[in-house]
Amino acid sequence: MISTIIADDHHIVRQGFVNLLTSSKIIDIEIIAEAQDGLEALSLVKEIKPQLLLSDLSMPGLNGLELACEIQKLGIDIKIILLTMHNDPMLIETAMLYGVNGYILKDDSFEDIEYAIKSVLTGGTFISPVLQSHFQQNIKNKQSLQDKLSPRELEILKLVAIGLTSKEIAQKLFISPKTVETHRNRIKEKLNITRTVELVHYVINMGFISNPEVLYNKD
Repeated sequence: MISTIIADDHHIVRQGFVNLLTSSKIIDIEIIAEAQDGLEALSLVKEIKPQLLLSDLSMPGLNGLELACEIQKLGIDIKIILLTMHNDPMLIETAMLYGVNGYILKDDSFEDIEYAIKSVLTGGTFISPVLQSHFQQNIKNKQSLQDKLSPRELEILKLVAIGLTSKEIAQKLFISPKTVETHRNRIKEKLNITRTVELVHYVINMGFISNPEVLYNKD
C-alpha cells in the first residue's frame, strides 16, 4: 500500500480525499496521517516518512511550496502532489523547482488524481490537463525573452517587474543606479515598450513572473 499524508486546512476537504482515495480500485492507498497546516505536515513527514504527500497550496504555517522546499532541504525521499484552486502556470515551474512532482487543480476529475499518483510514484511528473498547454506556452515565452535579452537584463527585468526602484536594484546587484537605468532603457528598446507599467504587464502576461501574493491567499 502507498503510505500517504494529506495536508489541507479544511477538514471537509481532507475527508473528501480520504474517502475517494481509499475507495479507488486503481491505486492502493493507506492514509496514515492528516495535517491541518504546513507546519504540522512537515512534522508528520519528518516523523513518518511516507511515500506520498498530497498537500494544499494555500495553508497556514507553511504554504504548499514552502512545505515542499523544506522537505527538499531535508532530503526526505517522498513524492509530493500539490492540490489547489490556483491555475497560474508560473506556479507550476516554481513548484517543480521546489521538488513537487505533481500539480493538480481541485476542479480536476478524480481520475486525473489517480493518474497523477500512479505517474509520480513511477518517477514521472503530472500537470493538470487544464494547465498543460498554458505551461508549455510559458516555457516558449520564457525562451523568447531569453533570446532577446542578456542574462543581466533578464535579472533586472525581474526586479523591475516586482516593483523595485532603480536605486533598490542597484543596491541589490552592487551596481550603480545609472547602470540600472541604462539596462532598463535597453530592455524597453528591445521589447518595444516605453513605460515601466507596460513592461510589468508585459512580463506578467508572458508568464515570466507570477504574482507572489497568490501564494499566501486562501483557497
